[in-house]
Amino acid sequence: MVLEAHDTAHALHQLQQKSLSWRAIRSYERKECETLEYRLPGTSGPISTHYKLLPLYRELESEPGDIKTARPGVILRWEDEVRSKARRYRPLALEEAIVSTQADANIRAPRLLVLGSPGSGKTTLIQYLAWSAASDTLFEQSLVPARIRLRDWERWAHANPETRFHDFLCAHYRPLVKGAPDVQTWSNWLRQGRVLLLLDGVDEIEDEEWFRQMLRELLDYRKTTLIMTTRTVAFRLYEPQSEAFAVYWLGPFQVPQRDAYIRAYPARHGFNRMRLIEQLDSNMALKSLAENPLLLSIICFAVDDEAQPSLPETRAALYGRFVDSLLARPERVPIRYPAEPPPV
Repeated sequence: MVLEAHDTAHALHQLQQKSLSWRAIRSYERKECETLEYRLPGTSGPISTHYKLLPLYRELESEPGDIKTARPGVILRWEDEVRSKARRYRPLALEEAIVSTQADANIRAPRLLVLGSPGSGKTTLIQYLAWSAASDTLFEQSLVPARIRLRDWERWAHANPETRFHDFLCAHYRPLVKGAPDVQTWSNWLRQGRVLLLLDGVDEIEDEEWFRQMLRELLDYRKTTLIMTTRTVAFRLYEPQSEAFAVYWLGPFQVPQRDAYIRAYPARHGFNRMRLIEQLDSNMALKSLAENPLLLSIICFAVDDEAQPSLPETRAALYGRFVDSLLARPERVPIRYPAEPPPV
């Protein structure tokens, strides 16, 4: 790090301010991400124990007659059928994917594009990565996590043309974090590779070339680790621009992960967890649903019912039970209706 200072005291002051900014962002992201919210029941648990790491699948070169050696999920299998292309996949743990990407001679820092179906856990993966970086539990180098929803940056860029990404980072964190870095500090950190850049929701941005060009400009930060997520069905729009990224598909829950999720689920009333596991194993229609984290949370929420603790037999009955359970929840805010209906 190079600082311009008038004297030693000025240099020490600048170092102290940058150190405070560094700790402030990491502390904020660690606190924001340390709790895993189960959105449907409104309950939560520590991300360190409740988050279940899903495998990442990397496509391998296929030859005529090849068969798929892994099963990364229903949507991906469907896309293979649509393209009439047999594809092989290699499953990797998250740490292995990051290390193997970093070892790629064409990429200075790890750059991953993670694809997944709705409810597969893309945003939660971003949350886990931010918490891991802020807690120094995953990455060898101490990094500042910058966790951004791409549609937020896009809206800000619309309102603030002629700006750069480090301008947005400053504007984004300044209202949230006391002692947040200034624009120049963010710019320096990005150039020096001190930031873990986590961009969520490529599929949520407008299909405008000017913003896609801004995304491509992030590749100029050659030392900065960059991880983006998008829905699988939107990948074709960005596939031509993905050469600089290692592309991974977020895999489904395997049976051990599914069972661990059920055992850790923060129930409201309590339910027989072993019985649910046995019922899923014997019901193939619902067993396939339980591979998706969001759908598995719906299943757990539906059976966490004192009156009806057993798993419904069909998908229609499951969704009906889920809706009934939502409607039966106590109101968060009391609703008061006027004594007389308003005039028509």
